[in-house]
This record gives sequence, structure tokens and C-alpha cells, in this order.
Amino acid sequence: MALILTADDDPAALEIMERILERAGHQVITVADGESALRQIREHRPDLVLTDVDMPLINGFLLCDEVRHDAHLSLTPVILATGVINPDDHRAVEVGASAVLVKPFAGKELLEMVEDHLAGAGDPTAPLSPG
Repeated sequence: MALILTADDDPAALEIMERILERAGHQVITVADGESALRQIREHRPDLVLTDVDMPLINGFLLCDEVRHDAHLSLTPVILATGVINPDDHRAVEVGASAVLVKPFAGKELLEMVEDHLAGAGDPTAPLSPG
């Protein structure tokens, strides 16, 4: 179905997201930090990025901002999956996040948000959708 990049410095969280997304038929690239995520995003141009906020090297806010300012990637949906901010956090809006998914989340919640944004509901110019 879709190529999704997941970035999280928690190996357990990465494994859970990867398992849920692969069971839904998606191809998943996993990385443990924002710098690796940015390299992989630029190389593979995934259909969607699912990233933690609090990560080493490059945090999720900066990662999203970098994606938004890259002409080849700017329309890629970026979902911030995090337990450290609220869905209406101004920083998520400022960097152009497509949505905020609050941890802990249910697998169904993750899949619904991913599918909505893959289907076009994740227009980066639209207002941030709550998680």
C-alpha cells in the first residue's frame, strides 16, 4: 500500500508502530533518531512520516519543519506521535504538522489517522487535525 517512515528513539514504540502498519499492508522504514529520519525521508520519499517529538539529534518539530521546507517533500503528511505535547500545541502548528497522535494510542487510532492522511485528509495547508 504505502511507504511510511516511523521515527522514535524508543525501540518498543518503533516495533509496535511497525507491526501495526505492516499488518495493515504498509511498507515501513524505522529509524531511531531525527537525523537518520531526515536522511531516509530524502532518500526514499515516503508517503507519510510518523515521528516522535522528543528524539536525539533532530527532534520531531525540526524534522517536520525540514520536510515542509523541502520542495520535493513539502506535501508529505507528517504525524507527530508523542506523549509530551497536546494536539493543539502551537509548535506543531508552526512547523506544519499534519496531525498530533497522543501516546499511548490504540492501534485502531493509529491506523485511522494514517489512512485519513494517506487518503488526502492530511493536506499540510489545512489546519492541524487533533489526535
